[in-house]
Amino acid sequence: MRNAFRLTFLLSLTAKICAVAILLSIGAVVSAGIAVGALCAAAVLLVIARRKKRALCDKLASTFPVAVRVRGQDSMHELLAAQTGQGVTVVVRNGERIPVDGVLKSETARLSEYPLAGESKEVIKKSGAMVYAGSLNEGEQITVDAIAAGKDTLIAQRYATARFTDVIRSQSVRMAYGLGTLFTLGAVLVAFVLYFSDWQNSIELAASLLLVISGVEAAYFVAVLVSLAIMRSAVKGMVLKNSGQFDMLAKISLCLLQQSPLTRYRETVIASVRTFWGASTEDVLGIVAAAGLYLDNESLAAATRAAREKNIAHHPPEKMTVTKDQGTVATIGGAAVVTGNIGFVAAHNVHIQEEVKNYAAAEAQRGMVVCAVARDHKIAGVVSFADVALISMQGAVAQLKDMGVRSAVLADYHTQNEAERAGKELGVTVCLGGFSDTDQGAQLRACAQPGERVLLLGDGVYDAGFLSSADVGIVMRADDKRAAFAAGETVFLGSDFGRIPQAITLARRAVRLARNGSLLAVAANSVGFALVLSGFVGAAGAALWSAAVIGVAFWNAVRIMRQEEYGTHDGGH
Repeated sequence: MRNAFRLTFLLSLTAKICAVAILLSIGAVVSAGIAVGALCAAAVLLVIARRKKRALCDKLASTFPVAVRVRGQDSMHELLAAQTGQGVTVVVRNGERIPVDGVLKSETARLSEYPLAGESKEVIKKSGAMVYAGSLNEGEQITVDAIAAGKDTLIAQRYATARFTDVIRSQSVRMAYGLGTLFTLGAVLVAFVLYFSDWQNSIELAASLLLVISGVEAAYFVAVLVSLAIMRSAVKGMVLKNSGQFDMLAKISLCLLQQSPLTRYRETVIASVRTFWGASTEDVLGIVAAAGLYLDNESLAAATRAAREKNIAHHPPEKMTVTKDQGTVATIGGAAVVTGNIGFVAAHNVHIQEEVKNYAAAEAQRGMVVCAVARDHKIAGVVSFADVALISMQGAVAQLKDMGVRSAVLADYHTQNEAERAGKELGVTVCLGGFSDTDQGAQLRACAQPGERVLLLGDGVYDAGFLSSADVGIVMRADDKRAAFAAGETVFLGSDFGRIPQAITLARRAVRLARNGSLLAVAANSVGFALVLSGFVGAAGAALWSAAVIGVAFWNAVRIMRQEEYGTHDGGH
């Protein structure tokens, strides 16, 4: 396919050079000069488009270390990153980027995976976890056993889909290329007949016909458009296995959410801390960390983590009574402490001001879990906990609904209760699937209505059959993303579910622009063909017409570079 594209492109270029030579041979020097100028202008646009595409690759390449620090038996030495082999132990200091994909040997690592996922939040990895090239080490020195380096790393492979050799397999590009080839071959054939005919001005007419056709050049810009769109998707953490999956993303009408990523990977954080009566944030967090045992484990862990990060000492209580899901009554440092929901705290002889009630009600309305803190019968503060994964998923489901994409939670027989709870939280239906690989494909098709294209979000653990049966299977939050990618699945490197509707929006826009570009090229070449044959346009006009068509195709291609076109307004890191 790539060689065929090149041959047709060379045919188009050769035809235009022959047209200029024909014009010079008949003394039409002015027309030949205008034609050369138009060809140069078109060439400049081709070069600019190619550079725009390469600029994204160069931006990525700048995040890779040129050399890596390798630990030997008795010493450390440096190697080129691309020369690092499997099993080599790499040392990464604070502020350096990991140069390889590998397994973490150190006890823990604090990493930023922004180059991979486009998300700037800190990620904590433990010994034995997979780490990926491009991640920034924000903690102490770590060691990594290399598995892959250079072009074999995941961050490098995700850009392979945007290479010309893969992009030309895209349905949108194939259509543009096929139409462009037909017009080019048709123009060459008709020009050949005209050149050897006895018609009046047939030689100049043949030259004009060769100059006016720009179908292959327009097809090249469609390929650039799709390539840029895939690379923009890759920047945001989407690792596509091939460009055909990008085409399929644009057709998705049903998003199935596998139950496991929704319930297994909850991520609770402290959204806000509001203090009252002169209490400090440190006081409030210290009390919650010490006496918040009624909270679910994730919320309590978030409070403890926040206290630890702020170096807040939280002493164990002398006495404590826990009422499950309601609150805790304790004595800490001789002070009477109550933590819990507003009603529980008020029931323990604590006066709740209207300001506190209104604030807690507003936070609950936002979907927060609210924990009120009282000390010596006075409200000290209110801590709001947010399940960021749930909030992200709720927002994603709402966006998908606005886009006309139906959502449902997919569960197996062992996780039906958890799935129904997740479906209720998200406001979507639950589709019950099987557990064995043999029936997962049939169950998935049963969840879809006739004609629906299915996108499945899973974690690659027990849902391999579902993922392979979906039109697009995306693995999220997998511990080993390399394994999921090797299995042929699309991998999402981030944790924000909201990126999924963004990816679909980007794919839809890219496919729409590619289709419009192809139709525009067909219309423009048809009109140009007719104008030349009817004698309304001469050689100079034909060259200018072709240059104008190429200019419009270029503009259509680079429009995809605008972030606001597909709803991403992320700042830099």
